[in-house]
Amino acid sequence: MRKFKFFVSLTAFIIFCAILYGFSFASFKEEGKELLSLSWGVITLIDIYIMFSLFCLWVVFREGVNLKSFLIVILVMLLGSLTASLYTLYALQKSKGSWKSFWLGTKNY
Repeated sequence: MRKFKFFVSLTAFIIFCAILYGFSFASFKEEGKELLSLSWGVITLIDIYIMFSLFCLWVVFREGVNLKSFLIVILVMLLGSLTASLYTLYALQKSKGSWKSFWLGTKNY
């Protein structure tokens, strides 16, 4: 589990740096228009949001339907992989080394 925590921490750091770079050196509004004008840009966004939706289903399953999971879903849709990585780290920390607890939360199946 330590290797997985390291990997997820690394992904959170990488996406944080990428977002910081993007907002520092590029115009989201202008480049977003360009991205949406490309077929593969649209396909990539569809792919990403399908993946976000699958991740969010796991969050809602794990946390239950409540304000916390609602806020996480909103943050995933706005900040994407950064939120997903941070939530995954949170879930790993809360699971205290148990993969079952990591995947299911406090549910006992």
